[in-house]
Amino acid sequence: MSKQKKQDQPKESTYTRADLAKHSKQAFGVSPEVVIGALSTSKQEEFTKSEAKQAIDNFMKRKV
Repeated sequence: MSKQKKQDQPKESTYTRADLAKHSKQAFGVSPEVVIGALSTSKQEEFTKSEAKQAIDNFMKRKV
C-alpha cells in the first residue's frame, strides 16, 4: 500500500478592518461604512476575504 501525503492548501490571506474598508468598493461592491458595520460585532482583528464577504452578506440581509 502506498501512503499519500496530504497537500497543505495555501492559507487564505488576512486583512485588517481598515484595509477591507479602504478597498470595499473593489473587493465587495459596497461602501466602507457597510464593511465597518458588518465587521463591528466581531472580536477578530483580521479577516480573510471570504470571512468578510460572509459577514457583509449577513449584515445586508438583517432586518432594520
